[in-house]
Amino acid sequence: MRLGLLLMAAIVLGLSAGGSLAQPRTSDPTPGMAPRLPSTPVIGDELPGLGGPPGGPSNDNAPHAPDLLVAVFRPGTPDATSSAFAESLNLTIERQYELSGLRLRVFLMRIPAGGNVDTMLPRAAADGRALWVQPDFSYQSLDDSSGAVSKQYALTRIRAESLPLAARGQGITVALIDSGVARTHESLNHDKVTLIDLVDAKETPPPETHGTAIASIIAGSGKVKGLAPAANLIAIRAFTEADPKTGASTSDSFHVSQGISSALDRKARIINMSIGGPNDPLVRMATEQAVLTGVIVIAAAGNAGPDAPPVYPAAQRGVIAVTATDDKDRLFSGANQGDYIAVAAPGVAVLAAKPGREPGASAYDYFTGTSMATGYVTGLAAILLSADPKLTSVDIRRIMETSATDLGAPKKDPKFGWGRIDAAAAFSASPTVGAAN
Repeated sequence: MRLGLLLMAAIVLGLSAGGSLAQPRTSDPTPGMAPRLPSTPVIGDELPGLGGPPGGPSNDNAPHAPDLLVAVFRPGTPDATSSAFAESLNLTIERQYELSGLRLRVFLMRIPAGGNVDTMLPRAAADGRALWVQPDFSYQSLDDSSGAVSKQYALTRIRAESLPLAARGQGITVALIDSGVARTHESLNHDKVTLIDLVDAKETPPPETHGTAIASIIAGSGKVKGLAPAANLIAIRAFTEADPKTGASTSDSFHVSQGISSALDRKARIINMSIGGPNDPLVRMATEQAVLTGVIVIAAAGNAGPDAPPVYPAAQRGVIAVTATDDKDRLFSGANQGDYIAVAAPGVAVLAAKPGREPGASAYDYFTGTSMATGYVTGLAAILLSADPKLTSVDIRRIMETSATDLGAPKKDPKFGWGRIDAAAAFSASPTVGAAN
C-alpha cells in the first residue's frame, strides 16, 4: 500500500517534470510495463503545483475537435473557479466529471463561433487557474471489414477447448470501453452485462456494431463463444458509431478518460480498450491511475500498418498491447509494429455478434483488426484471474508472455511481441493451477 501511494505521488507530483518509472528490458518478458515514447509538448505542462500533464508531453498535432478543449483542475477546485475560468475566456462548459482516485476535475468546454482550439489553447494555458489544458483528441475503434473464413477458428487456434469446463471467468468484472453493446443479443448473457452510456446518458444505450462484437468475443455464450462467458461485463459506451457496417466508431479525450474513471469507480479488475489515439495527457493519466491501482489494462496495438507510429493507450507503460494474427498464425497485414507489442491473438476474419437490422434482432459477421485480438486476450485474463484472484497485473502479463506460442523472430519481436496467446498453456502456467497439477 505504501509503495502504491509513493508511485501515485510520483505521477501527480513529478512525472511532468521529467520523472518516469523504470524502463523494462526488452530481452526478457516485460514485468507489466510498456515503454513510453516521445512526442511534442502540450500547452500547459509548465504549470506549478501538481505540475501539469502526467508522464511527459503529448502530440497537439494529432486529430482533435476544432471547437472543444479540455481543462483539468486540481482536486477540490471550487465550481466558482472553473466557471470563472470559462466565463473569462467566453467558453461554455459542456460536461464535467471527477477522475477516479486522483479526484482531478475534468471539464469539456466549447469555444465560441469564430474561435478555434489552436488560438484558444495559449490563452487558456496562460490563465493559470487550470492545472493544464489540451485539445479534445480523437479516438477510433480499431477494426476493419473482412471476408469470412470457415468456423470460429480463433478458439481452436488458442487452444481454448483444452481449458477446464469450469474456466469461464466467473466472479471477474471486465470493463469494456467502446461503442454501445446489444445487451439482449442472443449470444450475450444479458444478466451478466451492465450498460453505461457516457455519450447520451441513456438508460439503454443504442446497440452498436463494434461494442457488441468485442463483448461477444470476451463473454459470448451463444452461437458466438466468448472466452470468458461467466465474467461480469460493464459495457461503457464512450464511442459513437460512425459506420454500422464495419463498426467504425469515434470518441475523444474527455469520454475515453471518463470511461476509464467509470471502470475504476465500479471496481473493474480488467479494462478492455479496443481503441486507438494519440499520446494524450488526460487519457494517459487515467490509464496510469488504473495501472497503479492494479487493474489489468489491455489495448489494441493499431491497424495503421507496419510503418505507422505507436498507438495509445496500447503503447503506454503498463498496458498489454495486442496485435492480430489469422487462422494460420500469420500477422495481420494492417497491424502496427513496435517494441510495445506484448502478445498476439486471432483477429483476422473473426466471427462475432452484431445487432440485427430490426430492434432487438441478433446478427453475426466477420471482423478483422487488433480490436478483435484484444478481446481474446481480455477473456484469457478473466479466466486466469477467476482461477486465482490473487494474481496481479504483472503476474497475468508474465503468464501470457511466457506461455505464448513464439512466432516470427525468436523470443520477443516488434511484430508478434512474445507470440500468440495459448489459453491452455497460460492456465496451466498460473501458480495455483500449476501447483495443483
